[in-house]
Amino acid sequence: MSTNSNPEPSGVLPPERFKGTLDNGTRVVPVEFTVSAGVDCRLVFDVDPGGVEVGRLAFDFRSLPGEILDEISLRGENGKGYRIESDSVTINHHSHGSHGHKVGFEAAAATITIPMEQEQDTALRQWFRSFKSFRNAPIETPLGTLYVNGATKPQDRDEMSGDVTIVAPPGAVTDDWLGRADAFLLYMHRGIGFMFGGRLQTPRVDYYRGKIARHTFYAGEAFRSEFPVQHQLNHDPMLKALVDRYFDVGPIPEVIWTALGWMQSDTTFDELRFLTAMTALETLIETELSAKRGTTIAKSDFAELRTSLEAAVDGSSLSSDEKAIFRQRVSGLNRRSFREKIDALFHHYRIPRDDFDAAAIKSLVDLRNDIVHRGQISETDKAWPKIILVRELIVRILLSVIGFEGRYCCYIGGLHDREFKLADLPTEAGD
Repeated sequence: MSTNSNPEPSGVLPPERFKGTLDNGTRVVPVEFTVSAGVDCRLVFDVDPGGVEVGRLAFDFRSLPGEILDEISLRGENGKGYRIESDSVTINHHSHGSHGHKVGFEAAAATITIPMEQEQDTALRQWFRSFKSFRNAPIETPLGTLYVNGATKPQDRDEMSGDVTIVAPPGAVTDDWLGRADAFLLYMHRGIGFMFGGRLQTPRVDYYRGKIARHTFYAGEAFRSEFPVQHQLNHDPMLKALVDRYFDVGPIPEVIWTALGWMQSDTTFDELRFLTAMTALETLIETELSAKRGTTIAKSDFAELRTSLEAAVDGSSLSSDEKAIFRQRVSGLNRRSFREKIDALFHHYRIPRDDFDAAAIKSLVDLRNDIVHRGQISETDKAWPKIILVRELIVRILLSVIGFEGRYCCYIGGLHDREFKLADLPTEAGD
């Protein structure tokens, strides 16, 4: 198994014949079929014509719009010891004639297990579509050696052209190694997607152990790289930071990956692109900022003031409904404004404030409010500089979270390299 290059340059899976069954939960039908995959790594099933039971399987499903169909399971094997399994098959066409009944199907995920002639290093590999990266140095980890590969020349966006692989240390491998390696590669996949500047689709995952190779193919589409955070020739420093963060501190909170997903919005609507990035920012504010940073004064100091204000409301001549409304507003008086909470992010994550003076932050909040309340961007407002600005803020947060310091790609005022260094801020009491 190669770990320093892309070992699937042409046909990913030559045609293989299988005998097996399709099972929809009520009907099990024997089928014979051929499976193959080209450089796009998508499984293609060519099913032999069958009897009337195949036709009945195709018409077994009846549903109303919006209902979820039960998927079909597929099992098959051949004389070479290959096995194929899937629990996510859907029939996409059916025909019949003198040849019998013919169905076509596709699988959201399918695993092909292949016996190997020689013992393999225990390893787990996630493939990517259209990933480009210069030769990266292997990184030693507690789980084994990590390799990150990518194409060095422009590739078709849909082509399988990169991977992240963890190879277990020589000798006995613990039973929990696969689960731990899988969690680590998921983390690295997300981190590499952050560097890539877009979502990275995984068309295949390989697991090697002993004399068995297991390949799981996933349906899906490639995504574009729009704003890479690090140039493809310089991935090593950020890869090292990602690995160090994982094993020294632990996994990154799931909400941060959720925010990254919000930011990676592939759309031509400026309003939607800006709002999803701002939603990512709000997600981080509401989940990651400490409670004291979400209030203007300490909660204990506000308690006495709140009691006095609520007493004034209760003693007024307002109706009971009006009193309830004002009491609710009183309870929210101590919450910081959105703009103040954005300011708090800089101290919380120790990120530099370059390009983010008070006017810049106000412009982000004002544009968000314009879109939310009026549904459009005014003709005098320029959306793209603010889209770049809010994305830059989220990028700096992610760089801080993974503990990265060094050169990265900044897009404020045009693409250029910038040095990222955590801000040296005084520690506040209670932090």
